[in-house]
Amino acid sequence: MTTSPGCDVLVIGHGAAGCMAGAELAGRGLDVTVVGRGTPATALSGGRISLEGVERRRQVADRLRAMGRDHGLFASGEGRATALTDRGSIAYQDLTSAHDWLAITEVRTAVVGLRGNPDLDPDLACRSLSHRLPSLACRPLWADPGVPASVNAGRRTLSEDARAAIDALAGLLSDVPEDLVVLPPLFHGLLSDHALSELERSSGRKVREPNTPLSAPGRRLQECLEEGAARAGCRMLAGREVRSLRFNGGQAVSAALASGMREASMSFRAVVLAPGGLVGGGLAVRGCEVVDPLGLFSMARSSGRGLSSPELTAALETGIAERDDRAVLLDGTRAGNVFVAGSARPGMSFPLGRGLGHVMSSALEAAELVREVL
Repeated sequence: MTTSPGCDVLVIGHGAAGCMAGAELAGRGLDVTVVGRGTPATALSGGRISLEGVERRRQVADRLRAMGRDHGLFASGEGRATALTDRGSIAYQDLTSAHDWLAITEVRTAVVGLRGNPDLDPDLACRSLSHRLPSLACRPLWADPGVPASVNAGRRTLSEDARAAIDALAGLLSDVPEDLVVLPPLFHGLLSDHALSELERSSGRKVREPNTPLSAPGRRLQECLEEGAARAGCRMLAGREVRSLRFNGGQAVSAALASGMREASMSFRAVVLAPGGLVGGGLAVRGCEVVDPLGLFSMARSSGRGLSSPELTAALETGIAERDDRAVLLDGTRAGNVFVAGSARPGMSFPLGRGLGHVMSSALEAAELVREVL
């Protein structure tokens, strides 16, 4: 086993909680390493943020605006805004960007589905919209402009693929009589918002995107958070798996990091556990129990409700047990410098109503606790 450079704080997990905690700590002058593998649940989400009921909503909003500035995300002021889902239902969100909110006064709307793109069904969306917003004149439209379901917009200048998609879509939309067009999310990458603005300019139509999970908005949010953490000074180690933690006197002192066949040891002064919950793969099911894949920490159960199956509800509500704001080991002792953030905490699982805003708020809380220790 080789030895990697040590750090002040090791953050395990590179989703919303891990990136937010890492950026906060690095911004305070600490040496932070963020380790992650696979695709975080954040990248599979709808990419939208609701701050309703979030404890640190002002802090979360400020951090997201700063991170999203270069991505065209979260540009508007804080406040509830109306958005659409891919099924045509109404979603309310905060921190909207230019292309994901719907003004009710914009009554002439075309919902456009693209052949081969599963992210928006205009017939279903218009039926749902007409039921919920009778004043909204909504027309479904299917089209086949030959545009891929996912287009990388580029990082510094618009990519050739993005320009080709914009040209094809602009020709289609310019013939649509409605003022507002809802399109399935197509663009990802740093310039995705710029690509949508260019499409609006070329077509002469306002363009909006639905809140669609497993699609481009979630990937945009993940890219934004990762770049924000790196810009704050975090060392981002993608494709790394934490195989084990070594303890000395009740304190975690080092981790074994693996990448393929290679393994390295990294020392640190504190750990933030933000691997995600059961949905994101940060926790696992072994037999009938939810467990920590490292085999180190006790599990707690929350009393929350929200799904029809009691067993599934209990599993999703399970998280790493804490005592005095520290993670609890299997032998019942408290790990003095290990803090839990995000969906790995009990009751934070997204399907039960604890969304990205709550996850990032818990990350800021964990960062505060780490700073108190260090």
